[in-house]
Amino acid sequence: MKSFFLFLIIFLGNITVFTVNCRGDQGNDEVIVDNSGSSNFSGYRVIIDADGQVSVMSRGRNSRNTAFQNGQYTLPVGEVKKLVSDLEAVMPLSGLESIGCAKSASFGTSTFVTFKDQTSPDIQCVKGQDFIKDIADIMQAIPRAQNGVKLP
Repeated sequence: MKSFFLFLIIFLGNITVFTVNCRGDQGNDEVIVDNSGSSNFSGYRVIIDADGQVSVMSRGRNSRNTAFQNGQYTLPVGEVKKLVSDLEAVMPLSGLESIGCAKSASFGTSTFVTFKDQTSPDIQCVKGQDFIKDIADIMQAIPRAQNGVKLP
């Protein structure tokens, strides 16, 4: 019986991941920002829709050590349009040049952007791209969690 529930949890987890990933395949201008988290910092996923709707989800085992409040938020559409325009200007994201950047094995995080079926290299290791500033501005608009963990 235990293995059936484990299978069900894994099966439902895969459906959830599949559903989230399919949202970007429908031709919209959805932007996904994923942070891996670290041994003492919970990662996050931020989904930004073209209409300015933002979904924020913490993930990982350290849910009390997160930078953002989970939830749904609304951004000015102009900010999202600028982000989308700047992302389209550097497509394909997978072709962006990543400089080497040293990170702690236990405290380092990685942040990736997915847009139109393309995923960037770790944007903490990409320099001089306007979309990175756009994302930083958007992330500043998202309410912080009560614990005050700083954004990596």
